[in-house]
Amino acid sequence: MLNSNKPLIIIFLLTSLPLFSADFIGQATHKNELTGKQQAITDLQQGLFVNVESFSESFQTNKGDDKFSFTSKLSSTLPILGSTTSCYEALEYYQCTAKLNSIKSTPLYLSTIEQKQLTIDSIWQQIPNISSAELKYDELAKVLVLVQETQQLLLVVNLLTPNVDVKLTNLSSTEIIDSMKLLEKEAKGISMTARLISHKIRQKNKILIKPFIPENSSNITPFSSALQTELTKVLPAVLNKKDAVYILQGRYIISINHLQVETQLVDKQGNIIDANVINVNKTSIKEFDFTPKDSNFEKMLYSGQIIGNELKVQISSNKGERDLLFRNTETVQLLVKVNKPSYFYIVGHTNNEVGKFSYLLDLNDAHGDEKFIQYLGFEEVNKMVVIGEFEVKKPFGKESLQVFASTAKPLDILPHQKFDGDYYRLAVKQEEAIIQTRGLVRKKKNDNVNVVTEISEAVLSLTTYQ
Repeated sequence: MLNSNKPLIIIFLLTSLPLFSADFIGQATHKNELTGKQQAITDLQQGLFVNVESFSESFQTNKGDDKFSFTSKLSSTLPILGSTTSCYEALEYYQCTAKLNSIKSTPLYLSTIEQKQLTIDSIWQQIPNISSAELKYDELAKVLVLVQETQQLLLVVNLLTPNVDVKLTNLSSTEIIDSMKLLEKEAKGISMTARLISHKIRQKNKILIKPFIPENSSNITPFSSALQTELTKVLPAVLNKKDAVYILQGRYIISINHLQVETQLVDKQGNIIDANVINVNKTSIKEFDFTPKDSNFEKMLYSGQIIGNELKVQISSNKGERDLLFRNTETVQLLVKVNKPSYFYIVGHTNNEVGKFSYLLDLNDAHGDEKFIQYLGFEEVNKMVVIGEFEVKKPFGKESLQVFASTAKPLDILPHQKFDGDYYRLAVKQEEAIIQTRGLVRKKKNDNVNVVTEISEAVLSLTTYQ
């Protein structure tokens, strides 16, 4: 649970365009033009990812399994090719825009995919001729990076031009990893797992270590937490994303006797620097629960978001936007950006020792329902602003925050609530809260064709541990 003496003011991330739009736009405002352009591209990347996230049902296996968390590991920062950036100066600030257009960019993505495919095939054909196990492992790691980079590029192509036919090699990440596993010694214990991961990272410089999550899950398990703690002991770890040069992230797959831990080291632009796999003996880590406990609630929360055509808001923390784990007494810093003046309200969802329920978050000291609504004006537009710092305290657990932003004051679409002394609780289950609230917002968006009211939604989730 986050604790602060000040009201919690939060806005959430969403994209500016529908899933199958030809254009995607990122915006930023900064006193330095070059920094403004870089931040606009980062905003563009985030908008692309939100499309993948919200429409995760479009990325399923042939068995119908939701692959959201897998795509999130591969696409938390998607590669940008052929974008155009422009800035204009106003009131000592540069207003910068980055734009990605399918007509210009899709051929670049297809050409890059083709080049990577040729390199993948060339290296893969030579690997059987390598006698040194160490050199063979290094070449397999190179191929794994190339395959994962190709998957990232393909995600963007699917967003820009969903009907384009892309011919890929038959080689899969699974086949490469299976070959690496034959050469990989088994790790026993959480400490040895961390040491093996550290040993395989060549770029050891200011690394933000994210918790590794189970495949097809967004759940941070006790094993995820313990491994993150051990990695901070053997790597030059930083707590804040702004201080990091690299980000270490990953997932693990549960098999009969092992956990297959897959790692990615990426830079802050999303380029994959290293990719490796470690096998962990399950009996050696039996004191840590590694089984995910996700629910349909988590999938509902992230899929089917209301994505605005114009209005866009973003939220970040000092550790980023996803796979967020904060520990007792740590400080959570929240940063927000909006692309136009707007109102917003927040529905919170908590799952901890206090209980499992949804509530409206009071954002100010106003009377009545006004206390749930906040407004950001022209001076805050396109600037990433620190909105508050919060200390992590008991009760620990999962916290999810869902914001609905609107260009018109949303007093008439606030969900009903009742104050219990601590929270303004919604008198429905969490799953029903998502359905009902989104229904109210969609109705408001379409109930008067003569009045253009822009509405958008975004989500931020974090886990707190002792």
